[in-house]
Amino acid sequence: GDLDLALGQNRDIFPGTVNQFGVVLINDGTGHYPARIELARPAFNDGYTSVSGQTHFDVNGDGFQDLLVVHTRNDDGPPDVIPFTGRYIQVLINRGTPSRVLLRRGPMSFGDETVTWMGDQSATTPELDQDGEHLSNDAEPKMYDVDRDGCADLVMSRSLQEVRPEAPLVYRNNGSGQFEAMPPEPFAGSNRYFGVYAVPADVNGDAVIDFVVPRRHDGPDGRPRTADDFGTLVALVNTTPAGPLRCG
Repeated sequence: GDLDLALGQNRDIFPGTVNQFGVVLINDGTGHYPARIELARPAFNDGYTSVSGQTHFDVNGDGFQDLLVVHTRNDDGPPDVIPFTGRYIQVLINRGTPSRVLLRRGPMSFGDETVTWMGDQSATTPELDQDGEHLSNDAEPKMYDVDRDGCADLVMSRSLQEVRPEAPLVYRNNGSGQFEAMPPEPFAGSNRYFGVYAVPADVNGDAVIDFVVPRRHDGPDGRPRTADDFGTLVALVNTTPAGPLRCG
């Protein structure tokens, strides 16, 4: 029942960081963290990544918390690679042995089962987007039931990229813990330049997750980044009807 601490890696080729791993620090029940578990490096960019965010969720339904970690290419990694591009979601399954006495796992370890739970991520991992610009689609992962089927979906909060096939806003939980990218149309329509920095929020107080998207506008002078620029917030109210519950 004690909260442990998960830390993502920030690995590059420099001597001080080339041997970095993500780690889980184990709480001994007194608020101290004397033991740690090294996490597997991702099968992405030769493991030279920085973690922009991570969350925990019982992916495989065994009653124990697993890790979902969002990686992007780090700088000072493999040569001729554009840094801070691409999104790779790593799924690390808690494989410790259950203890009937402690009602928790004994010796803990995490196995990389990304392919099983995330499937093909080739759309989100390139260095360039469809316009030939840097694909800066890292984000902070959050767990919310977006499609109202009782299953927590994987939401990419504060992504630096527009909502597109190469930068999904939501990965839908199929009810078995497997996540599939949702198309952009429910969120962005046909606008390929919409959705940067979208965040989940219950806008209208109906206990259903909506989204809020900040927009920057040129002011009367028609020029960007001048004193008369202003911002607005666009609310995307979730009107998805509640369906049969598949989870919970």
